[in-house]
Amino acid sequence: MAQLQLDDWLFAPYCQFANTLELHRRILVISGDVVFCNRQLGTLLSSAPTSVTINQLDCTQLKGKRRQHFLGTECDIAIIDCHKRFAPGDIMAIAGTIRRSGSLVLVCPALSTWPSNLDTSFISHGFTLSFSHYLARFIDKLTNTPTTALLTTDVCRIPDLPVVTGSRTKHTLKGQPSAAHSLFASAEQEKAFELLMQAYQKGSLHAVVTAPRGRGKSSLLGLFILELLKRGNDVLLTSSLLANTEQVFTIIKKVSSS
Repeated sequence: MAQLQLDDWLFAPYCQFANTLELHRRILVISGDVVFCNRQLGTLLSSAPTSVTINQLDCTQLKGKRRQHFLGTECDIAIIDCHKRFAPGDIMAIAGTIRRSGSLVLVCPALSTWPSNLDTSFISHGFTLSFSHYLARFIDKLTNTPTTALLTTDVCRIPDLPVVTGSRTKHTLKGQPSAAHSLFASAEQEKAFELLMQAYQKGSLHAVVTAPRGRGKSSLLGLFILELLKRGNDVLLTSSLLANTEQVFTIIKKVSSS
């Protein structure tokens, strides 16, 4: 494969490769001082297709219960700035909101000095931390993984696009033409939908749906609610935060208008 420009690599699923390649989720690390990182990030985002949903966050926005605002949301590209703060849970929380073929962009201080310049407000009172071995190992894993894209003041490493191999099964609701666009993101999601419908048809439904982040639970709920509405039911949807229900309504609107 010919060497790609970094913007081509980042936005490949939404441009020339959109109809021919299905890509794995990817990660790009932009490392350096704040001025360098902001300049590089601004250049990249200036060429972003208008169809791309980008969620740009500072780690301070993810502290504590603030993460709840992002549960159930989705984006194509998530950008996390770690200059002021870093916590492993921040990365885990946002990584699960990235759609298929999307990317996580990690913006951080210079990798050589980052483990020694870490916000240590989360450690026990009376203790200090001058060097983070966890962060050093995290950096080692990032930089030594060949599929990680890396941009620093000295290096611009752009890996080949990680293409998903094998054919993906198309899943449709029963009664829909087989040529229709897939309503389900995976066979597991379709199976969960069928189990929910079976329980509903028995007359009493009490269910808890669990799965790791980003597996389509909110979309599954939207599809199930839509089916109930089609059958003449009223549905009451509750949540501690209104933003957590956005993906449910997005999938209902998308399927209803297709």
